[in-house]
Amino acid sequence: MRPIAAAMLAVVMIVAIKSAKWGDVDSLETLLGFEEVTYFAAFLWLAIAGPGAASLDRLLVNATGRHTEST
Repeated sequence: MRPIAAAMLAVVMIVAIKSAKWGDVDSLETLLGFEEVTYFAAFLWLAIAGPGAASLDRLLVNATGRHTEST
């Protein structure tokens, strides 16, 4: 379910850029300077690769020492 949520947030960032910032875009440099583009890239990465070792879930499991197998 997490990749779907990250993909939906990436779409929200595209809509935010298009609706709120598109009038300010005059070059690729300006477009890439928006923080929404950074969020889009992060959400897209999470949708494709997943959180992996950087996830809070993984850190909590490692800290508590409780490893459960998911089916």
